[in-house]
Amino acid sequence: MKKIILLLTILLIIPAVGYSQAVMSKTPPSAKQALAKLRASLDLVKNADDDKPFTAPTYKASSLIGLSRSQISSALGEPNTCVSIMAAPCQDKSDLFYSFYKLPKNYRGGGPELLLKFGKNDVCKSATWAFTQ
Repeated sequence: MKKIILLLTILLIIPAVGYSQAVMSKTPPSAKQALAKLRASLDLVKNADDDKPFTAPTYKASSLIGLSRSQISSALGEPNTCVSIMAAPCQDKSDLFYSFYKLPKNYRGGGPELLLKFGKNDVCKSATWAFTQ
């Protein structure tokens, strides 16, 4: 219980870092908040123990719709790409996704993936959660 409270406190208090002010100045407030929370979750995944499964908190991502591919990747970091549509959770080669879980080596399973689809001018047209296994 203490870990959950600590994680929630970190997510609400510590602002996300690493994205440029120029990109963020053009980003609507609701999207800024979503990007900050998602970035904090991705940081938790990155810093999680390597020897046990970890799943980070997920948040509503619909406010990312309308943002450019570069705005999203500037805020969240380098995404996973769907070079092969056989990779979960890909549906098209132009899709991007972020994994919000970490598994130990030689461990089978999955977790929440933020799947982003882009339309004309590389603008996000869909931001949905897929849960891989």
